[in-house]
Amino acid sequence: MEALQHARAPGAAMTQRLAAVLAGQGGVFATRDALTAGIDHRELAALVRARAVVRVRRGAFVSGAVYEAAHPDERYRLRVRALLRARPESAAASHAALALHGLPHWSSDPRRIDLVAPVSRSHSSGGVVVRPLGECEIVLVDGWRSAGLAAALLQHAAGNGALAGVVAMDAAVHSTAIGLDRLSALAEQVQGRGARDARRAVAMVDPACESVGETRTRILLRDLGIPCRSQVVVYDARAVLARVDFLAYDRVVIEFDGLCKYDGFAGREALAREKARESRLHDLGYEVVRLIWADLDNPPEVLRRVQVAAARARARS
Repeated sequence: MEALQHARAPGAAMTQRLAAVLAGQGGVFATRDALTAGIDHRELAALVRARAVVRVRRGAFVSGAVYEAAHPDERYRLRVRALLRARPESAAASHAALALHGLPHWSSDPRRIDLVAPVSRSHSSGGVVVRPLGECEIVLVDGWRSAGLAAALLQHAAGNGALAGVVAMDAAVHSTAIGLDRLSALAEQVQGRGARDARRAVAMVDPACESVGETRTRILLRDLGIPCRSQVVVYDARAVLARVDFLAYDRVVIEFDGLCKYDGFAGREALAREKARESRLHDLGYEVVRLIWADLDNPPEVLRRVQVAAARARARS
């Protein structure tokens, strides 16, 4: 907490006490924590001005050093935790809950935090949406109050669409954090706005998909009308040659490459292995189509490339 110790307003003893609070709470705190640590509102405002701490919402703060060093996904998780610290009666919901559970919340608004709380009606302010708790199961995730995983997944799909929902559900089911049977049963109980998207997302789950990119690729191929199977094992003389992301038209291998980087010695070795693998697949009569993130936003081009590869495979057979 060097940034706190170098802040100009409060004394060293005060910043050391707040640093201890931050260490115990993973870098977040609420106004009441600062007051308990002997830092009043004026001194807290000085810490914010010095960027020793970041105010993410009224009464909710994050260590400036921790926030600055964090990945965007982790920054969102820190904001959620800080808000929960400031509102102990609330629990994270929808994609805010997924962030706590460590699951992807692709396509959600990073400026928005959904909560459930003992309130009689929904309200929103400054990007914070609070809904009635109702019968929502509440669990602790590393000590933070959150909607149960099944509820969070269904809320996310209902609020952000079926595609966003299936991305998170694929990850949850693949990691065995939840079973597909349980998710399917609970989806039938979803009512109101977004219920159809929640059920559509559950119906599209494929436990074999291992990443956000693979899920998005699979759904894109499905929407393009390309029949494919996920995580197919390809054999060479009865030995396993490769496990490919997708196999379409029996002879077209489709791989999603989310990294697209082969820097350094390790990267060059990885690239060499990939090229050797593709060469062996080609020798067995397979065509390989590699997709990157940008390709997922150009469906016509993906369709063209897969069709060309399928035509080449048929010509060779």
